Amino acid sequence: MNIDTVGAYAYGKPLGQAAFKTEPADFCVREELGFEPDGEGDHALIEIEKTGMNTRDLLTELMQLTGLAEVDIGYCGMKDKQSMSTQWFSLHLPGHRELPTLGGEHWKVLQAHKHRRKLKRGSHARNHFSILLRHVQADKVQLESRLQLMNQHGVPNYFGEQRMGYGRKNIQQAYAMLARYAKRPPRRLSARESMLASALRGFWFNEVLSRRIDQGTWTALQPGDVVMLDGRHSIFLPDADDADVQARLTSLALHLTGPLPGGGVSPVGEALQDQEQQWLLEDQEAIRRMATLVDQQRRSLRLRLQDLRCSWEGGDLRMDFALQSGSYATAVLRELVDFQSEGQEQRECDDANSGQ
Repeated sequence: MNIDTVGAYAYGKPLGQAAFKTEPADFCVREELGFEPDGEGDHALIEIEKTGMNTRDLLTELMQLTGLAEVDIGYCGMKDKQSMSTQWFSLHLPGHRELPTLGGEHWKVLQAHKHRRKLKRGSHARNHFSILLRHVQADKVQLESRLQLMNQHGVPNYFGEQRMGYGRKNIQQAYAMLARYAKRPPRRLSARESMLASALRGFWFNEVLSRRIDQGTWTALQPGDVVMLDGRHSIFLPDADDADVQARLTSLALHLTGPLPGGGVSPVGEALQDQEQQWLLEDQEAIRRMATLVDQQRRSLRLRLQDLRCSWEGGDLRMDFALQSGSYATAVLRELVDFQSEGQEQRECDDANSGQ
C-alpha cells in the first residue's frame, strides 16, 4: 500500500494555516485517572508535571533516582517532548519502602499516594488539552462554525502521524519485521516490535476510516457494523433497523468502529468484513502475518470532543478540550488548519489505545 496517503477530511479541507507547538506552553496536556488511589499497597502512585521532556526521558530519570528497573515503573501514556504535561506514574516499592525525594530540572512531583497495582498503558480515563495555535491565517467565523460542527457531530479518530514515525519510518520497519518473522514468529514481541506492530495496525485503521469518510458512512450504520460505547471499549453488533441505536449514534453515545487487524475472529458482519478486506487488499499477506503476532481489535471511528472552549488572543486561537485516552489532539487540529510544528519531529504522543 502507498504509505504516504493523507486521510480524508470529514468537514472539508483545512481552512488555513497556523503554527503549533512553537514553545512547550503552547501544548499543555493533563491526564485524568478516572479512579482514586487505593491509599495502600506496594506501589507509589505519583503525579508529575514536566516541561520539555518526553515520557521516555522522564522514565530514564526515575530509574536513575530510584534504582528501579523499567519493569517496576508503570505509566498510562506517552507524552510529547514539546509540551507541558502532567501524567501519572507508578513505582513498585515493596516492603513498605518510603518514596524517595524526587524531582528534576524540568519536572516536579505534584502528589503521591500508595496504590495496590502497577499502572498499565491506557488505564487513565481522559486527557485534558490546552492548545494555542499561533498566527492563525484563516477566517475566524468559518473556523468557529467548523468547530461547532465538530463539537456537535464528532471528529475522525485518526491515529496521529506521531504513531507512524518521522517519514513514516515505523511503517517501513513494521513491514520489514513481518517479513523477517514470516516463517517463524517469535513467542513474544519486544517493546520496540510491539510499537512497530501498533504503528502498522494504526496505519491500516486510518485507511479504513478514510475510505468510510469518502463513502459518507463513517457515522452512518451499515449492515454488519459493530458499535462501541462512548468512552469505553465495549462493543456489540446491533440490529441495523434499531431506532434506539440510530438515536444513540446521533447523540454520540455510540460510535462505529474500524479494524486493528490481528488474529482471531472478526466481530463484524460478513459483508462489512469483506469490504474492509477489500480496502486493505494490497496488504492481506502482511495482515495474515500480523495475525500470528497480535490479536485483532476494534477502535472507534469517531471522537467526541469534551468540554470544548475556544477564545481568541489576538491572532492566536486558544482551544481547551478533553479526549478519551488513546486519542490524538492532532486529529482535531487537522480538521481545522494545516499546522506547522516546531522542528517537525514526529513523536509518539498518547498511544494508550494501541492494543499493546
